[in-house]
Amino acid sequence: MSSEKIEFWLEGGTALSTYRDKKIFEWEHDIDLGLWFSDLDKLFNALDYFIKDGAKVKIQKGLPFIDNIVQLYLSEKITGENPHVNQIDFYLYKKRGDYAYMR
Repeated sequence: MSSEKIEFWLEGGTALSTYRDKKIFEWEHDIDLGLWFSDLDKLFNALDYFIKDGAKVKIQKGLPFIDNIVQLYLSEKITGENPHVNQIDFYLYKKRGDYAYMR
């Protein structure tokens, strides 16, 4: 297992549902996480472990550059049959002074 230390936080619908309802929405198929763009290499190193177990990665929804999202599609080997959640979306934020931003 990788010893990469990556700072991350809940993002979007995942953050909303866990804060407001104390759970992930039943209809959600993904978990949304935010992390720093500067940790992109660490993220890719960590994703290698999931890829070895059959997961697939899509960068920027298939575009030929990385701007603000990396998606991890988990395999049945990782999630089991009929998973509630089978995808993790990593939203990439950049720092500028005291602010964090994403396109």
